[in-house]
Amino acid sequence: MSVSDATGPPAASAGAPDLRALGGRDDVDGELTRMDLNTGSSEASGLRERLAEELGDLALEQYGDERALPLRRTLAALSGRAPDEIFVANGSMAVLEAILASYGGRGRRALAFVPSYAGLQRLCHAMDTELALVARGPRFEIEPGAAEHAFAEKRPRLVFFCHPNNPTGRPEDAAIVSLACRLAPQALVVVDEAYVEFCEERSMQELTDRPTNLVVVRSLSKAWGLAGARVGYALADAPIVATLFAGQLPGVVSAVTQAVARAALREDPVEQARRINGVRAERTRLARILRAIPGVQVWPSSANFLLFRSPGPVGLLLESCAREGILIRDVGDQPGLAGCLRATIATVDASDRLGRAVAAVAGGEQV
Repeated sequence: MSVSDATGPPAASAGAPDLRALGGRDDVDGELTRMDLNTGSSEASGLRERLAEELGDLALEQYGDERALPLRRTLAALSGRAPDEIFVANGSMAVLEAILASYGGRGRRALAFVPSYAGLQRLCHAMDTELALVARGPRFEIEPGAAEHAFAEKRPRLVFFCHPNNPTGRPEDAAIVSLACRLAPQALVVVDEAYVEFCEERSMQELTDRPTNLVVVRSLSKAWGLAGARVGYALADAPIVATLFAGQLPGVVSAVTQAVARAALREDPVEQARRINGVRAERTRLARILRAIPGVQVWPSSANFLLFRSPGPVGLLLESCAREGILIRDVGDQPGLAGCLRATIATVDASDRLGRAVAAVAGGEQV
């Protein structure tokens, strides 16, 4: 049988991660406004000018720095960590993959609190790591008693948090993260902070007496507006970073990607604060629009998105959104989120269109 005669995708090789479940879609109308992806609504101010400078000094016939050291030095200056305490990869999802490849795998258990980032469940499955799920409380909080019981019963090698949480938008409790570091000393405690720049609460890397088993994961795809460049990084003690780099191919983060990231990170802090405050203001305005619609429940958010419950059938709401030229995320398959959707903060016009789409469903209009 020739390759062309094969039907369906090949099965994953034994011991190799099966990443097919992570998907990605190619059926989206390019004219739709994507309020389903949680990407930044704007790129860093002055990025193009700084990028021209970075690229002007780049020798593209050469490989980039194999471990992205110049980029890690830039991140070190911003984060207060040393360069050898920073791991860089092609997006925060690749950082999580590297963590699971080094510290997870068959016979090792991870633990997470749900609802939370759905991609983590798919990634653990792909990386052959058992994932124990613990339900959050009625306000999506993590209850200390439930957390203590889970740490003792499950004995995880990895514990995952999301601060602020996706898709609820709720910040994690620093006391619970500290509890995990203390009660699960055998575990790597990983805090996904992809949206932390939009959050008024502090980063978990600022915990008092920073635990040695704590890893904070960040992304440049959200507040820095670099989803198209795919840059993520982790802040951790040097031995953990060395372990992660030991499992990464040299030069996997390209010279161009490193240059784009450095250019973005040179943004004037005042300008970045202005952009982030603009997202926060639009988040408040969109929440007010949605709360004014009968039958809609909206949760407080510290991220660049809102979680809300539809006033009618979710399918009708998605159709209504499509008529308004927008796409939002159905998250109703997660525990406690029946009928819920997540919408990224985009533009004023996009918020107004979402409001009209939701109001049409609440009013019983045919779509």
